[in-house]
Amino acid sequence: MTSPAYRPRLVLVDPDDRRRARLEALGRELGLRCAPIRAAGEAPAGAAPRAALVISVGPAEASALARLRAAAPGARLIVAGDDRGQAAAVQALRAGADDFVSLAGGDADLAARVAHHLAELRGEAQAGADAAPDREAERCGLVGASRAVAELRAFLRRVAASEATALITGETGAGKECAALMLHRCSRRAAGPLVALNCAAIPDELVEGELFGHVRGAFSGAVRDHPGKMRLADGGTLFLDEVGDLSAAAQAKLLRAIETREVHALGARAPARFDARVIAATNRDLSAEVAAGRFREDLFYRLAVARIRVPPLRERREDVAPLARLLLSRLPSPARLSEPAAAALAAHDWPGNARELRNALEVAAIGREGAEIRLADLPPGLRPPGWVGEGAGGWQDPGEDERATLEAALRRAGGNKAAAARALNCSRMTLYRRLARHGMAEGQGA
Repeated sequence: MTSPAYRPRLVLVDPDDRRRARLEALGRELGLRCAPIRAAGEAPAGAAPRAALVISVGPAEASALARLRAAAPGARLIVAGDDRGQAAAVQALRAGADDFVSLAGGDADLAARVAHHLAELRGEAQAGADAAPDREAERCGLVGASRAVAELRAFLRRVAASEATALITGETGAGKECAALMLHRCSRRAAGPLVALNCAAIPDELVEGELFGHVRGAFSGAVRDHPGKMRLADGGTLFLDEVGDLSAAAQAKLLRAIETREVHALGARAPARFDARVIAATNRDLSAEVAAGRFREDLFYRLAVARIRVPPLRERREDVAPLARLLLSRLPSPARLSEPAAAALAAHDWPGNARELRNALEVAAIGREGAEIRLADLPPGLRPPGWVGEGAGGWQDPGEDERATLEAALRRAGGNKAAAARALNCSRMTLYRRLARHGMAEGQGA
């Protein structure tokens, strides 16, 4: 749990001494530890790197904001100015700010926006404290709060504590590599190597050499010894991705190697011992492949001592937003995700799973303005039906699937119309009109 005394740092940049003192007092009232400075180049070395918020008062200059961003890389950067117009906000976002607040109406708007960011920061701190036991899972990419992913992480930890071979199944891009990585990192072999081989990417005639190795002169082009993946994984874990693509001959030799813990390199006079845990993965139904005679039954049972299924994203939609935020944090230029954008991502079926999600986020990140991915930044196919742009409610054209869209938004929001309106990026009145058009205005919640 986070401490009640949690007090983030604020770097306050304002050349006006009187106003800076007033805003500093405002920050202290909101529970912030303030470090006031006159200009971006004066950022205090001790406070800035640990700052959670930076408020820059005055015109949004890209060079000044870049200096502040470099001094406080993890902070939220807010520009405050006297202009009420939208142009000033756009200029601030394009210059690199995360938010813009007008001071024309006094300090109340700034206080409200700072309080909003402060609540989010405290929520993130709380979530970080609560999720501490799952830090390893997060580093491996298995994030989310769904029951499915929680059960997956718990099972992976139990399997990791053993030396059993494991078979990971799941659709393409679902996260089978992430599950294998967590198995390795949570095992006693974590200090050893994790060696991967994509069986589908290696021609049949080269698979045996890649797996078991070869000696110099074993075939044309073998100019030096190669130990093979199984011996390279000695003391660690061997991950065989798309194991269902192995040829019958390779399957037979793999089975023998697993059972004897020995490999016979091409051209070698004698076998060599190896000590590696074997984890296999496939997007195929290996039981059906066994029934069809395309995969060895004995190898299947040897690999599937522990059977692990990674569910697709469409079966755990509540995990889409946390996974998207993790992927965005790993971009060269990290970005945040707005609530409407998160809701739109959760509504998509993601046939390509995490791989498709990562691609969509990279596309959105290229075209974004500021540090937040908004609904308008997403590829067109991910926006709600009828959404034509921000402004005037954002969601204007009914489209053929409006009723289905409304029902889905209300269902995800638990019947809460205010939450559904936020997810659809429209006002509550716009939502009420849409609901009334389809006779859905009554009995749907507040």
